[in-house]
Amino acid sequence: MEVVCEETGEWSRPVPRCVSALCGEPPTLRDAVTVGENYEVGSKVHYVCKEGYTLIGPEARECLASGQWSDTSTQCVPRSCGPPPAIDHAEPYESHQLFGDTANYFCTDGYIAGNNSKMTSVSKPKYPSSTEVSYKCEEGFMLNTTATLRCLMGGEWDPSPYHIGCVPVRCSRPESIDRGYVSGSNYSFGAVVAYSCDKGFLIRGEKRRTCKANGEWGGVLPSCAPVTCPLPPLLKNGYIQSRGRLTFNSKVTYACNAGFRLLGRPDRVCQANRQWSSTDPPTCVLLTCDPPPDIVHGHYRGSDFQVGRKVQYVCDEGYELIGDANWTCLKYGKWDKLRRPRCSPVQCPEPPLEESHLVLKGLDADSGTVELSCEDGYVLQGARTLRCTPSQEWNDTFPVCKEVFCGPLPEVSSGGPSTPSAPFPFRSVVNYTCMEGFTLKKEGSVSCLASGKWSSPVPECIPVECPQPVEISNGIVDVQGLMYLSKALYNCKTGYNLVGNSTVLCGEKGLWIGGVPSCRPIECSVPKRITNGKVAFTKLQFGHSAIYSCLRGYRLQGPDTLKCLASGEWDIEPPACVQMSCTPPQPLENGFVEGQDHSFGVTIFYSCFPGFQLVGQDHLTCEEFGWSSSIPVCVLSDCGLPPHIDFGDYVRVTDSASGSSAAPRDTDAAASPVNLSFFHGTLVEYRCHKGYDLTSPTRLMCQEDGGWNGTAPSCVPAECQSPPNPDHGWVNVTDTSLGSMVKYTCEKGYVLEGEPVRQCISGRSWTHSAPTCRPVSCGDPGAIANGIADGGSFLFSSVLRFKCSPGFALKGSEIITCQADGRANRSVSARPMAPGATSLRPAYPPPVTNLPPYPMVAFWGQNLALTTKVKYECDEGYALNGVPTRICQSDGLWDKPEPRCDIISCDPPEDISHGFLNGSSFNYGDVVEYVCFDGYEVLGDPVLRCSAQGSWAGAVPRCKPCICSPPTLRYGAVLGQDHACGDRVHFRCDDGYRLLGPSQAVCEKGGVWSPGVPMCGRGRCRPGYRPKGYSHLTCGRDGRWGEPRISCEAVSCGQPPAVVHARVVGGNFTFPNQITYRCEDGYRLATQMSTLSCQSDGTWSKHSIRCGPLPCPLPRNFSNPHVIITGKELTPVGGAITLSCPPGLYLQGSALAECRLGGTWAPSISSVSCEPVVCERPPPLPQGVTEGDSYTYGDVVMYSCLPGFTMKGDSVQTCQGDRTWSGTRPVCVAQSCGPPPAVQNAQVQMRGDADREGVSYVCGAGLQLVGPETLSCLANGTWSAPAPTCEPAAAGGCDAPKHVLHGKAQERNLNSGRAVEVQCDKGYDLVGEPLVACIGGDAWSSTFPTCQPKRCPPPPGWRDDGGGSGPQAEFRVGQSVRVTCPRGQEVKGSGTITCRPDQTWSHISSACESLGRVLKRPRNHQPLCMRRWLRIAFSKQRFPL
Repeated sequence: MEVVCEETGEWSRPVPRCVSALCGEPPTLRDAVTVGENYEVGSKVHYVCKEGYTLIGPEARECLASGQWSDTSTQCVPRSCGPPPAIDHAEPYESHQLFGDTANYFCTDGYIAGNNSKMTSVSKPKYPSSTEVSYKCEEGFMLNTTATLRCLMGGEWDPSPYHIGCVPVRCSRPESIDRGYVSGSNYSFGAVVAYSCDKGFLIRGEKRRTCKANGEWGGVLPSCAPVTCPLPPLLKNGYIQSRGRLTFNSKVTYACNAGFRLLGRPDRVCQANRQWSSTDPPTCVLLTCDPPPDIVHGHYRGSDFQVGRKVQYVCDEGYELIGDANWTCLKYGKWDKLRRPRCSPVQCPEPPLEESHLVLKGLDADSGTVELSCEDGYVLQGARTLRCTPSQEWNDTFPVCKEVFCGPLPEVSSGGPSTPSAPFPFRSVVNYTCMEGFTLKKEGSVSCLASGKWSSPVPECIPVECPQPVEISNGIVDVQGLMYLSKALYNCKTGYNLVGNSTVLCGEKGLWIGGVPSCRPIECSVPKRITNGKVAFTKLQFGHSAIYSCLRGYRLQGPDTLKCLASGEWDIEPPACVQMSCTPPQPLENGFVEGQDHSFGVTIFYSCFPGFQLVGQDHLTCEEFGWSSSIPVCVLSDCGLPPHIDFGDYVRVTDSASGSSAAPRDTDAAASPVNLSFFHGTLVEYRCHKGYDLTSPTRLMCQEDGGWNGTAPSCVPAECQSPPNPDHGWVNVTDTSLGSMVKYTCEKGYVLEGEPVRQCISGRSWTHSAPTCRPVSCGDPGAIANGIADGGSFLFSSVLRFKCSPGFALKGSEIITCQADGRANRSVSARPMAPGATSLRPAYPPPVTNLPPYPMVAFWGQNLALTTKVKYECDEGYALNGVPTRICQSDGLWDKPEPRCDIISCDPPEDISHGFLNGSSFNYGDVVEYVCFDGYEVLGDPVLRCSAQGSWAGAVPRCKPCICSPPTLRYGAVLGQDHACGDRVHFRCDDGYRLLGPSQAVCEKGGVWSPGVPMCGRGRCRPGYRPKGYSHLTCGRDGRWGEPRISCEAVSCGQPPAVVHARVVGGNFTFPNQITYRCEDGYRLATQMSTLSCQSDGTWSKHSIRCGPLPCPLPRNFSNPHVIITGKELTPVGGAITLSCPPGLYLQGSALAECRLGGTWAPSISSVSCEPVVCERPPPLPQGVTEGDSYTYGDVVMYSCLPGFTMKGDSVQTCQGDRTWSGTRPVCVAQSCGPPPAVQNAQVQMRGDADREGVSYVCGAGLQLVGPETLSCLANGTWSAPAPTCEPAAAGGCDAPKHVLHGKAQERNLNSGRAVEVQCDKGYDLVGEPLVACIGGDAWSSTFPTCQPKRCPPPPGWRDDGGGSGPQAEFRVGQSVRVTCPRGQEVKGSGTITCRPDQTWSHISSACESLGRVLKRPRNHQPLCMRRWLRIAFSKQRFPL
């Protein structure tokens, strides 16, 4: 640490002091006790190993000047007892031979342990049969099986003594302790485990516990308590802010008194060495403020920055201070002001810009110079540049701006200015107009510019020119010029007439005068109608055709098509329709025909005699081109092929005197008419193919009607069901169809009884009975000498168990089994043996025991006869405990006890200085890890593994101190002397330099300072520029900081001020660049100045830039010639013009267009057009007729009512300009006939509306009605005649009617009495019985019939005006309809036609008169008005004669 002599003449704070260095708590040594409490430099501590352990290495460690304990490799290892003492007839159990280990002995064969304290060998006695012996283990051991053995006859123990052993008693896993751990993995009797505490904790209680004979751990469970530290040291000029307990890892926090600040860590921690941490200890130093910030064009006075001291800011000459000049250091080490002041140049009065029309063109804030100019339209007179002096006055007077005027107006040929009077100041606009017949070419005005000259180009008047005239459909236009007063002539093609002006004139506004004509096609008259035919056409115009066709039953005679010529006449006369008929029907062989009429529409029927069937249609109809089909023929009835059967066939069956015989069908023979015909009476029988059966026997017969009397049966596969598998066998099935075979097989040890093969035969059954599988018999093996056999069955898999008589030993296997080949698997015999002798053949050697969890490798040797030798080997990681070789002796026992495999253990690994071992199990495959204390790092592989050789794989690592190299800082100082891991240093730069990088760093593992060491840099940029770069440095992969990258960049003025309706051109907004404003579309610059400059202080120069909107010119050369535009030549933004159309046209679109920004109209004028006025089609007039099929502007429609109806409203309506019809819509009101005629003694019954539906009469009692029962209201407003009368009824007898309406009644005298026969007039049909007889002398057999009029065809030229929505009109005999004429004409003559009794219509004896003349009739005396000139109207009301 160093102190610096400051400007005040005092040394910098704090003043360093030296204190005695202390080492931390010395590292603990495993299985050792640390002696010594002095941890100062030079003192030593000693290690003393615990009982049973030997110290290896130096016993002392010294506290070094670095505050660390000296390195050491000392460790305490258990003492070795050497191999256990030899005991006769006993072998020790191999294990560790270190302190704390236990040696266990196992007696050799024939010996047992003498007592629990000392093992002695005794001679093995002999035991007779049935003797029982018991085993007992020493203290701390227990039996692994039953304790009692019984000696059997034959010299064997039950159970075997080799399975009995004493195993050590095991304790449960030792309990764990908080903040500590337990060492040791052997939990058997006598084993010892040791407890240790974590760092910073001391153990309380016994550290070791031993596993006792009762399976419990001896002693009391210890505990771990944290170490305690003394009272924390006091802090000068400070105090302890918070304090907890004084135990390990507890923390105390320090704070400084007012006016002091804390240096170092604010807290201390109680460490494991019972000392408080001293890394970067806290100190309280007097507060000072950081140096105040520097200002441009000024400086501050004062160098003492302690609390309460002040500094003062002053500016250089020519500058004045803006902000607070005096700053005071507060008691918290902060200045009382946050915003630094600045020095601005001395300012002069603001130049009078707006009122003098001056514009600030440039400004240099550093020199105080301004450059002036005038607004557009003004000229500068005076000094252009002024400078502000230190006396805050300008060095010269301000200049003056004089207004600019333009001279005389330019002359224009064939035109002149609209306002020629002077003067013309800047921005004056003068419009020009042209003479009649001339128009402006482009510009229509000139403007006075800022230079005093008129704008160019000058307006120019050119002759008016019209566009090309509109082409018309089916017409030709002859253009004789496009200039003013030129003409264009219109003509139509052949077959078309011109409607409108044939000549148009080019007007003064460049539009054609006279409108656009049209060519309408010439129309022919309506084509004549023909009897029994009709005519069809779409239009009656030139070039179109009318097509004639006849009704059904009639044939056209003459051409079917007429063509309309250019003269308006049809090219030829219409054809005629003549009636059609067919040839007389011919007789039918073997059949007959019904009907002889062969006129059009008649149908005749054909039938055949029995046994024959008709080939062809059974009926023929006479149609337009003859009979509908060819004449049928009668052939013998043939049923065709019999119904098909799958997987089968049919045969013919013929009857003979002896019975019936079958003639099989030859399916392979060629087809012939004989074998493919099946006539009436043929009998067939169905059969199936081989392998299929019929579902039912079926015969079919061909019937008289040519059909079979039933359907075909079905053939199903003749399959057998799959047979089941026999017991102890199986059946091999590949197919179950007819004729297929299956084969039976038995399992091993069983033989088949029965046929092994069965076949599927007809009837879906298998041949023979199913075979069975019986077991093989080995036969009786016979009795065994000196023994017995247990088991009574000698079949396959049966077992016989042999036992010898007492005194005999069994030779061979005790059990024999009957095998699949019928023989036993082994022979046996018995032979005598000496009392107490064992079997001559030794048993298999027992496996290695006593360590069940650890596997063993098998013994070597297979022949276990007398003197056989076997050898044992263990798996890797296990050691053999015992003799590896054993020999089978003559008594059937092994010569040595079985060995066992114990897991290999490694010696405890070495302890390391400044670290500890993590892991307590040291057996084969176990892993331990070394961990270093804080401030140390491991050097080498920290993990060791116990190998199969009993040694640790890998080298023991070591813990080395973690130290960083001292950092260096050029042009600065490093605060902090400790460089161990976890230590922190601070960085500070010299005056005039600033820190580039982190202000502090921490030493981390690997000897690296994190986040790195900074650099100190300095520099200053000139006015208008500022430092650029990253003030922090980057730590590279090599652990070094990169070079500082700092440069000076231009000051940015930010976004320039916004100007309404303008955008900025140029994107560089830094000093000393300029930007330019450009007005948006639809706007123009209203000021002379359009640029701004970025100044050195980061602000934009002053400005007065404005943009004004552009006006809209009146639209010219509009594409729609009919649209009329009204408005000014130049319309300002927001103004509007009016759009309209001439009469007969209506405006499609908006009637107003508004001037928008950019000189455009909204909505667009191109979207507006003038369309012809067309009125809606007038709806049909109920009970009336509507005339007129053109609905354009000025067209009229005429209305008229049917007979019996009167019109209310306007009969003529005109299409108006608003697309509506003029006047009031008419209606047809029915005429009234008044009250019906009165009939004496009769009541009148109304049917709804009497004028429409008529009235009925009913006579009183005793009277009968004579005459019509119903009267109708006629079209002429009168009731139908005659009216009926009521006459008295005859007294008794049958009274015949005197007359019948539309008929007559004649009396007939029959044998049975009187009768009346009724006959109808021509044109009427009789409805009812024609003959009515008088029965009983006073009653008629039925009601009298009536005569109803027959139906008539529609009248010629009929047109239904009902709109087609109702039912079709019907016409009856005696019914009349009214004749009407088209618009502008009237009927002269009868005006009606009537349906006559022969169901034809009367001739039309009327004509249509127009304009005082009568249209001539054609030669055939038919009226000219056929659909075009004369219409037939019908009101759907009957008018009886």
